[in-house]
Amino acid sequence: RLWRTTCNQRRIRHAATISYGDSWSEEGNGLTAVLHGRLLLTRRGAAEAVSVDQVQGSVLFDLKTPGDTLLPPGARAVSLPLDVSPGRCDQHGRSQSTQTFVFRIWVKLDGGEPLAEIVEPTGRQQNRMLAFLDRACGKLSGG
Repeated sequence: RLWRTTCNQRRIRHAATISYGDSWSEEGNGLTAVLHGRLLLTRRGAAEAVSVDQVQGSVLFDLKTPGDTLLPPGARAVSLPLDVSPGRCDQHGRSQSTQTFVFRIWVKLDGGEPLAEIVEPTGRQQNRMLAFLDRACGKLSGG
């Protein structure tokens, strides 16, 4: 299982790098608030199509890709829409979260099977997401 995970990570990293953009905007408030951002795919070498099949947040953050999710063959890079919304707002969930920013991204290379990659936001992006969560959860979390 470990060998397969490592092999899959190498396949993904050979095809493209995955990261988050630094431009974020908020919409709505409370539990229906959404933090709109970008998921960046940058080709590394392989010419194959790379598509985001699924995104998974954590107990505190739900992730969605509401638009196109493809880095077409021949394209150097693509910026895909990514929506972040509050997961749990209760104090227990927030204080006990140990993998708050362990986000999994599943990609398909040339339409193959989905391969998982853990893509954590930078420290600055994490601070932005926590500030968003504080505003969205408000009094529900004691904030």
